[in-house]
Amino acid sequence: MSFLGGGPGDPTGGPGDGPKKPSPARVGVWLVVGAVGVYMLASGIIGIVSNGG
Repeated sequence: MSFLGGGPGDPTGGPGDGPKKPSPARVGVWLVVGAVGVYMLASGIIGIVSNGG
């Protein structure tokens, strides 16, 4: 399973062809997941710096 689309047996194209682009929906999901991850990381670091609140 690929995170950027395609799957087993999916040709990448001939010489000079770039990889397939992810769909806008997939990009949106990864942006939301990344934002939640950054928020959790930042809140953890702030909690450690402030000695547990």
